[in-house]
Amino acid sequence: MTVSLTTEQLEKFHRDGYLVIPEFLTEEDVSKLRRRADELVEAFDPSSHPISLFTASGQSAEGKPHSEDDYFLESGDKIRYFLETKSVDPANPRALKVKPHQAVNKIGHGLHLVDHLCRRKIMGEPIQSIAKQLHINDPRVLQSMYIFKQPNIGGEVPPHQDSSFLHTTPLSAIGFWFALEDCTPDNGCLAFVPGSHDREISQRYIRVAGPPVKAILVDAKTGEEGKGAYQVPSEDYKLAPCPKGSLVLIHGSVLHRSSANTSMNRRLALTFHVIEGTSKYSADNWYVLKLR
Repeated sequence: MTVSLTTEQLEKFHRDGYLVIPEFLTEEDVSKLRRRADELVEAFDPSSHPISLFTASGQSAEGKPHSEDDYFLESGDKIRYFLETKSVDPANPRALKVKPHQAVNKIGHGLHLVDHLCRRKIMGEPIQSIAKQLHINDPRVLQSMYIFKQPNIGGEVPPHQDSSFLHTTPLSAIGFWFALEDCTPDNGCLAFVPGSHDREISQRYIRVAGPPVKAILVDAKTGEEGKGAYQVPSEDYKLAPCPKGSLVLIHGSVLHRSSANTSMNRRLALTFHVIEGTSKYSADNWYVLKLR
């Protein structure tokens, strides 16, 4: 099924750098994708998995930087589990403070490659047609994940630009973000700086040779580690709440973030990225290219 964006929708995306499309998914789509997320998370057994945390600082509970964690770095074509920082006891990372299914922050990053249901939805004609309307002539999918943003403990995601992580020449990344539950200011909906996609990307998240092999954020111009982040006043960010079933399109250069979940309601999303297949994928990107 081909999906046609309206002139107004295209104008808004190109003006603001993002677009919320309500009711993109049917109720049946939402139910199936949410059920699959719950099945995957119920299968998580912390006793047989590394304790790998998703953190804004990149530090794991066991003291090893998330960016030096092979479990994370080699997840591009696999289903792997990453936990909320507040779900573990810092003194004993194997001791979860909540039930295992409530501890998971993210499942990724190869759902489009190895999970049949997610693959069908991610790789379908509607996504391909939207990508082409956004001037991606040869759409290629990468970095797919469920993001849970758990009640009360779901951490914030700091301001970033997606092309910092999935750099191509020329820049081409676009994020596709399916809301599988209602997204509100209280449970950490996305927030954007409208029009900020007209700026250059300020940082790169690159893989560097070891030992140990690791990924680091560097200034996009100077290569200096930990530098280059845009400093933008909080009031410049516009909240983008959306009901379940919505699709949020995210330009690779638009600044966006999400706050911590301070509510009793989970904020589940399925997200992935599309790049132009004819562009040059940067060899030093953290994500080892696993395209389909």
